[in-house]
Amino acid sequence: MQSYYERILRDSEKRVEYLLYSQILDTDSQDYGAVVISNRYVEPKSTLNAVAEGIALYLNEKSQYYHQLKLEESIKRGLNYARRMQRENGLFDLIDCNFYSAPDTAFCIKGLIPVYRLLVKANALQEVRELLYQIIVDGAKGMLEGGFHTPNHRWAIASMLLTVYNMTGEDSFKIEAKKYLNEGIDCNAYGEYAERSSGGYNVINNGALITISEELNDPQYLEYVKRNLQMMLAYIEPDGSVFTNNSTRQDKGRVVYPSNYFYHYLYMGSKLGIGEFLKMAAFIFKGILDRGDMAPSCLSYLMLNEDLRHVELGEKEELASYRRYFDESGVVRVRNKDTSYSLVADSNDFLFFQQGNIRVAFKLSASYFATRAFKAMELKDTGDGFKMNYSSNGWYYRPFDEAPPTTDWWQMDHDKRELIRSKDLNIQIDVKEVAGGIDLVIKADGCDRLPYSLEMAVINGDTVENNGFACQAKSEQYVIAKSGDVLIKNGIQSISIGPAFGAHQFVEGKNDAALRDRNAFYLYFTDFTESERIIHIRGFKGLKVGI
Repeated sequence: MQSYYERILRDSEKRVEYLLYSQILDTDSQDYGAVVISNRYVEPKSTLNAVAEGIALYLNEKSQYYHQLKLEESIKRGLNYARRMQRENGLFDLIDCNFYSAPDTAFCIKGLIPVYRLLVKANALQEVRELLYQIIVDGAKGMLEGGFHTPNHRWAIASMLLTVYNMTGEDSFKIEAKKYLNEGIDCNAYGEYAERSSGGYNVINNGALITISEELNDPQYLEYVKRNLQMMLAYIEPDGSVFTNNSTRQDKGRVVYPSNYFYHYLYMGSKLGIGEFLKMAAFIFKGILDRGDMAPSCLSYLMLNEDLRHVELGEKEELASYRRYFDESGVVRVRNKDTSYSLVADSNDFLFFQQGNIRVAFKLSASYFATRAFKAMELKDTGDGFKMNYSSNGWYYRPFDEAPPTTDWWQMDHDKRELIRSKDLNIQIDVKEVAGGIDLVIKADGCDRLPYSLEMAVINGDTVENNGFACQAKSEQYVIAKSGDVLIKNGIQSISIGPAFGAHQFVEGKNDAALRDRNAFYLYFTDFTESERIIHIRGFKGLKVGI
């Protein structure tokens, strides 16, 4: 495998080339020195990230940009732009949503700290070093009076305040950081953070907690990172992507690869002597090479931590099969080579089945009074699979016994009305593990004659077919299959689901039903309560006999 340090260095050079050719050079512009990002606007954060990478390359003897005057001038322009954009209280804006933002200031400063330390170590670029110091310290002063929105913001702010405390010795920074840390770290026994963001904010949390541990010289904070990285070993899909469908943030359902976990697995594996983490680092980096992706932006950290530059990772290994039930999170993750399935409690999408890169998300829609879809209230391990239960009830108001004091509907006290309860709707779904996949047993009873649909959102399927039809799996289109096994194919990868059933065509749902994924093709099986259906779901490579 190619040296990860060499590849990270070369990809950093590619990113800095973008800095050099995308920087605003019009001296009459208020944005002089800013880097234009892909959606054609500028902001301090993206400019500072580019400048930080430029500083690392300027100081790296193996870089083509080592001590390059053109890059030095670009760095100064970028820093002066950021300094002009820094608010009077030291904070930066994230111009698409957050202004005078302490957490976004923390994110801005995070990339500057390692290159500032590299400049101090090299005793280089005094003007740049002094400007960095001003931006960092003033930003920390602004964070003293700032606040946050989301759980991960706390650790981003605390980590930077502790860092600046160690730079300056000013007690106020440490005192404020301790206020955040006193809330306790939002990481459960399995390693899942509150936002459940495997495709995004896990990385933010892990990086911040590593920094907190280093700045406080307190290894206890690494235990949270260790737990999260152990959990993530069971969150890798057969195509090498990350399971994101349990996230509460914007990465939910997105295809994300674990590239940004590379440094954390490398750091923790080396520091704690965890061979499994180093193998995961090798797996991640081999995936980057195979996909032709850019290496993660961690050059400055590797330059500061020279021992990490050439850690022996070993050969990339296929991830082992696993079966994990994270009961605190209500998530099941099961993988066997190229096939995986996931269950998520209290979610419209209760099941995800994947073969290679074909992914199918399952939802059982049943419009029963105010409810719209099955959500597992109980998720129980049965030994050979899992059991999920759901119950719903509807009601009607009765008229008041006496005339209310107002005729305004919205001013009436409806809590005082008598309610007439309907029958319960009971849905039980059993997942039974079998060779090559799972069997799904759906029992729906209580209220009869209620139409329901098993909705299957297909991602990365090329064709969908059975003995009665064949079509391309184009996004935003759907088919209702009435009989036989349905085969979803992409190259040599296939998923078989059946036997199908199509008792009705009511699949649009009510007007507030969950929207369809615009990137998915939809397959439907439909029936009425009371009924019991058994569906065989298999993943395999190659052709299936009979289809």
